[in-house]
Amino acid sequence: SIVIKIVSGGQTGADRAALDWAIENDIPHGGWCPKGRKAEDGVIDARYELKESTSASYLQRTEWNVRDSTGTVIFTLCAELTGGSKKTADFAKKHQKPWVHFHENTGVEGCALELGQFIVEHHVTVLNVAGSSASKEPGVSGFVCAVLDRLFEKEFGKMKPKGSHGIYFVIRLPERWQLVAFPFDAHADGGHPEFWEAFVTKMLVEAWSPKLFRGKDSAQRQRAELRLKAELDLHYDGFPRGRVTWIEHDERFAIYHGDNLKPTMKVTKKAVERAFGITGAGWEFDDHEQCTSFSAEGLRTTLGIREEWRTTSPDFS
Repeated sequence: SIVIKIVSGGQTGADRAALDWAIENDIPHGGWCPKGRKAEDGVIDARYELKESTSASYLQRTEWNVRDSTGTVIFTLCAELTGGSKKTADFAKKHQKPWVHFHENTGVEGCALELGQFIVEHHVTVLNVAGSSASKEPGVSGFVCAVLDRLFEKEFGKMKPKGSHGIYFVIRLPERWQLVAFPFDAHADGGHPEFWEAFVTKMLVEAWSPKLFRGKDSAQRQRAELRLKAELDLHYDGFPRGRVTWIEHDERFAIYHGDNLKPTMKVTKKAVERAFGITGAGWEFDDHEQCTSFSAEGLRTTLGIREEWRTTSPDFS
């Protein structure tokens, strides 16, 4: 799955359903909400990790969530976009961000399929979920959760018992460590350096940019993000990583790792199995998957990470 975070504005209905779903499924969440954490049912509960915008207006947080995400999905029961949902689409066009609209008549299966294609096609790492409020369309929450359930069943392979081989990274986001898996039944085969540069560094830039470049105008921020990506591209072997391979003679999958994971990362063998749709895999050490001290230090310095993890010095002999 490419998505590493779900954001919304915290309103009842589609927004709140997406946040509840993310919390229940242990997926990072966030987003902008109005000043005072305003929603139609009162003050938004503190368990939702939302940041307050500078205005109590719903429009400002709607625009900021579109602006700061890499893709937006709008859920409504009716086919026509109106009110805040229409404004969300308008802001996506204004900021030239990809967006897609689903309504109930499309059906859960069709929506999940199209949303998965949208995420892959546009390399969506931060998915902004918007749509109708509960007072306007009371059934929209169930619609959102049903589509996300079906989407992630497909993404994590629960409907594909044969599973997939592939590669994975465990990357540090501002809030937490995150497993990022690339099953080869959904992506072309490749190595860690190729996937790191094509996908992972873009995810890191999107996740860290708001923290590292706060206060910069759009032009300054764009230049800084390009420099950040160029620096990150050099350090594919700095974070924990590994691969999943089918062992023919054992008739089972093996998960290879560099022994760099630690409990605070909260990434387990079961999490890797789930990401690749497999069970009963071997857990095998491979020194080729170890983090190098040079790249790990480069990532810590570039992103301002204080935490350390096990590394090895590269052998240049």
